[in-house]
Amino acid sequence: MKENGFIPSSKSYNSLVNSLALEGKVDEAVKFLLEMGDNQRSADFITYRTVFDEICRQKKVGDAMRLLEELREKDRVDEDAYRKLLCELKDDFRDSNVRIQTQLS
Repeated sequence: MKENGFIPSSKSYNSLVNSLALEGKVDEAVKFLLEMGDNQRSADFITYRTVFDEICRQKKVGDAMRLLEELREKDRVDEDAYRKLLCELKDDFRDSNVRIQTQLS
C-alpha cells in the first residue's frame, strides 16, 4: 500500500501492530505504532494494551514506561487511556518486583 502512495487505515494499522506485538516483535510493533501518529491515524486502546503487555512480558517495564511518556508528549494517547495504561504498567512493575524479590529470597 505504502509503495503505491496509500496510507493504511487506522484499522489496518491496528491489526498490523497487534499482530506484531502478539508475535513478540515489539520493536516492529512500536515502529508502526509511532508511524500511525505520523500519518494521522489513531491506535485504539486494545492496540496500546497489547503492545504494552508484550513489552512487560519481555520484562522491559522501564521501556514501556518510556514509550508511554513519549506517546503522551506527542499527544498520541488521550489522558484517559494514559491513566489506564499507567496504572497497568505500575501493576506490572510491582508484580515484577515481587517476583524478583521472591526469587532472591
